[in-house]
Amino acid sequence: GNSAMFGMVGQDMMGDYLEKRLADEGVDVCGLVKSDKAQTSSSVLMVDNEGQRSFFHCRGANGVFSVNDINFAEIEKLTKEAAEIVKEIRK
Repeated sequence: GNSAMFGMVGQDMMGDYLEKRLADEGVDVCGLVKSDKAQTSSSVLMVDNEGQRSFFHCRGANGVFSVNDINFAEIEKLTKEAAEIVKEIRK
């Protein structure tokens, strides 16, 4: 199916990688914002010998992403396109 990504990554190697991977998988990245204010968010999971898990997370770009960063015109466009596809399928 069709999908789109709305969110924020940093202007860094990981952000570039995520954008490319999403696009390579057919995800529309029209709503992906690249920030110069924060790095791309990341998490590390560590498991000790007893299976105890510890998580470390850097909020990065997720911490500065806000409703003001969302391109609502793109959402409206995608929603209209999706409605047309659904209408066509139901014929």
